[in-house]
Amino acid sequence: MRVFLFFIPFFVCIASVSAEESAPIRFNSNFPGGSLGKIVPLESPDSFRCHIPGQYNESGRNRQTSWFFFRIENVKDRNITLVMTDYIGEYDLRPGAVPMKATIAPVCSEDGQTWRHIDTMDWDNEKKEATLRLRPATDVLWIAHVPPYTHDRILKFLDDLDTSPHARIEVFGETVEHRSLHLVTITDWNVADEEKKHVFLMARQHAWEAPTSLVGEGAMRFLISDDPLAKKIRSEAVVSFMPTLDPDGCQSGAVRFNRNGYDLNRHWSTIDTRSKNDLRLKPEIWYAQKAIASLHSRLPISLFVSLHNQETGDCLMTAVDTPALRERMVHFEQLLDKYTFYDSAQPRMPIRFSEPDKTDTVEALYATHRIPSAVLEIRVERHPKLDRHATCEDYLGFGSGLLRAMVESF
Repeated sequence: MRVFLFFIPFFVCIASVSAEESAPIRFNSNFPGGSLGKIVPLESPDSFRCHIPGQYNESGRNRQTSWFFFRIENVKDRNITLVMTDYIGEYDLRPGAVPMKATIAPVCSEDGQTWRHIDTMDWDNEKKEATLRLRPATDVLWIAHVPPYTHDRILKFLDDLDTSPHARIEVFGETVEHRSLHLVTITDWNVADEEKKHVFLMARQHAWEAPTSLVGEGAMRFLISDDPLAKKIRSEAVVSFMPTLDPDGCQSGAVRFNRNGYDLNRHWSTIDTRSKNDLRLKPEIWYAQKAIASLHSRLPISLFVSLHNQETGDCLMTAVDTPALRERMVHFEQLLDKYTFYDSAQPRMPIRFSEPDKTDTVEALYATHRIPSAVLEIRVERHPKLDRHATCEDYLGFGSGLLRAMVESF
């Protein structure tokens, strides 16, 4: 039996027990990307326990809890306490996964656009609960696990990008809910492709990993700019981007799985592109595989990077198995250290080499097409290189350094 958890946006009005305040505090996740579970008033005034809904896979397993996004209203100058709970889930069929700890701070915003990390959070490691203490200066406050990047923002950015003479945007397929999947190509069209290398960046295979969209946007904005380095890269390389593989999840406030419950960074080696059932259940992977294979056949991909976020530690993983390619991957990681706030020293060093027969994206692409591929994980916890949490501006700036490292190393 398959069990799915879908996200139903809601609007809840909960009266505070405070005698001084007459207006009830309202919780709202009825907007794109919104997600919040059960809300329970606590004994203290203006205090609530907020449950994280989570998302299950196609078998009703692997509950993922790495996303919440909601706003509270009628809160100006009130001492608000939110106890975020129900974090305990499961990862790769191993119960007990908790995507939160003391070094990870959620974010808040007065306008839903500009985000800052909440530095008044306490983490109870025994109860696995995060307590947020807030005194908003405005009547409305948005709160999220990481800075959100909604599907509407993706579409708006693509419209802006389409005005550039250096960018071409195509639709290569559609999702379970029939949203378009986009492929962006940026290069100097006056230079023959045969004279260039080909690098490929994929972001947002998992809906909660919104900072990967910021990195992708930063990379693309840099590459269409008049910066001399951007011009040089355009003349030397064809750069392909898949800005998001899960627009359905970005819209609905999902976490890791598509609307049929399938992880879009798994199943790549088991997809049969002749299968109508695979097309029905996992269309995002089905279409992406066909598009990547077609592009690779026309202009071989020098380096494919699947960009992800994880809770702790930066990490680069690859399945390449020849000395020459492994040496290039090591050089790629060294350049990431040089050009970005990526930090290979903590907690893993050096680069991790995985088995080429796994079902993840990069393992499958290397095993099937011999495309040199890597997973790049960027932490969302407080970053040792920055000595603080990364901001939206930090992630946007990461994009240009990532592109430079990709092109120089391969």
